[in-house]
Amino acid sequence: MTFRFRMKAVMSVMLIRLMSLGLCGCDSVKSPMMSTPAETPALTTQDVQKLMAQAVEQAQRLNETINVAVVDREANILGVFRMNGARRVGAASESLFGEIAKARTAAFLSSNQHAFTTVTACFITRSHFPPNADNTAAGPLFGVPFSSRSDSDVQPNGGPLPPLGPQQPPAPPQPGLTNIPGGVPIYKNGALAGGLGISGGSDTFTLLNGINNYCTGVLRDEIIALGAIIGYEVTNQFRGDNIYLDGIRLPYANALPPAGNFNLTFDSLATRGAVDPAYPIQPTPSPKLPVQGEVTYDAMRDYSIKGGSVLTADEVRQIFTQAVNRANNTRAAIRLPLGLPARVFIAVTDLDGTVLGIWRTPDATTFSYDVSVQKARTVVAFSNPGDPLGANLRTTLGLPANQPLAMSTRAIGFLAQRYYPPGINQGTPPSVQPSEMGPLYIYVDGQFDFQYQRLLPTRQPFQNGITIFPGGIPLYKNGPDGRSQLAGGIGVSGDGVDQDDYIAAAGATGFEALLAIRSDQITYRNARLP
Repeated sequence: MTFRFRMKAVMSVMLIRLMSLGLCGCDSVKSPMMSTPAETPALTTQDVQKLMAQAVEQAQRLNETINVAVVDREANILGVFRMNGARRVGAASESLFGEIAKARTAAFLSSNQHAFTTVTACFITRSHFPPNADNTAAGPLFGVPFSSRSDSDVQPNGGPLPPLGPQQPPAPPQPGLTNIPGGVPIYKNGALAGGLGISGGSDTFTLLNGINNYCTGVLRDEIIALGAIIGYEVTNQFRGDNIYLDGIRLPYANALPPAGNFNLTFDSLATRGAVDPAYPIQPTPSPKLPVQGEVTYDAMRDYSIKGGSVLTADEVRQIFTQAVNRANNTRAAIRLPLGLPARVFIAVTDLDGTVLGIWRTPDATTFSYDVSVQKARTVVAFSNPGDPLGANLRTTLGLPANQPLAMSTRAIGFLAQRYYPPGINQGTPPSVQPSEMGPLYIYVDGQFDFQYQRLLPTRQPFQNGITIFPGGIPLYKNGPDGRSQLAGGIGVSGDGVDQDDYIAAAGATGFEALLAIRSDQITYRNARLP
């Protein structure tokens, strides 16, 4: 066999493997026969009480006093129980170490067809992927903790609102998601029902360095959480540790589930602690998000399809149709078994950030609701030379102030990494080329222009901040001068960042930027942008 034919054979095998892993933008998806519940199962008051009792009993076995929170799939808080003497974190740390944040993260990142914990969240959000491997790019969801934030105008069940004193300036918005172990998803009748979070374990801060840098370390909070959900755990086939991204197996938990055999009843907990009066026990309320279709969350968040300043309602509808068709024919990266179509939220926004519509395909992850809007707003802001972020970007790149420039969230994320070019820690020797941050890295920490925008009436549509991973593409129409005119943005979030990009690109068909103004025509520090 000649080298040429050997290479053809190798490439054929590689293509087959890529298709099986869902990393190929193929035109046809033959999904495995599989039934999935049409609606989210409700947690009853008795369910919440049982979960709390099991958490307390497991904590007692480890001689710990803890706080336990239970939320539903949309992160409505169904109750918080605090054991006597349980350690509490300050308000500034609640969004990272708090039990509610952990429960919210597990519920938001999971679906009926895959289960992620806060350990999984840690693994896919570090500056390297995997976290302990130098000279690799950032995790696929690097920056996602700064979604579903406390000041989001889209997701009302995001991070906690920061405390304000009588004469204090507003504090920065709190992150909505966390990477600290102790958050696990809750399943009922084979479907995702919510999340449970534990805080207060005595070893959290002693093991913090390993958690932040490598996502390692067995926290007692995690052991207790795994014990608490016995009877409500996901079946093994849907756990995150059955999923491989770029050939790397994701973790589900660092700890092993403890033994069950629980005996405590909820009524017996009265001598061991109390329900937090701010978060009384309640059953799952009626869902606000639709199973699929146009999203109207509530009276203040009517995201049914409408026209904008440049795009007409028919054009917005066309964009959604194209994106949904692509989603239905794109293999998901994180759903099990392999071969299922991607499930996503799709958002289209106007030039000022106003939402022109949000569409959900069945079982899309709840965190994607807020992120899809972030992506659409982000590309509009950075692509617009009249926006402060767009103006600052052109200055950074050494471009004329009014130069048309179409920036995708993939390109923005490329400039916002801890290391630039992404994944390159340093040169050899380090003195020749020390590691440098990307020019937009400060935005990852939430210290960006949008964080105070809720106080500025002229910028209110941008209230939920920006994001820096793929799935956002600016939309263009032909302007009166014959040049491509910025018309809005599309954002897609769901089952893999590459899948998000495929679907967003399909939605943007007919509204693409001219090649000459795309970000991939620009180089920065001798690295071409994507």
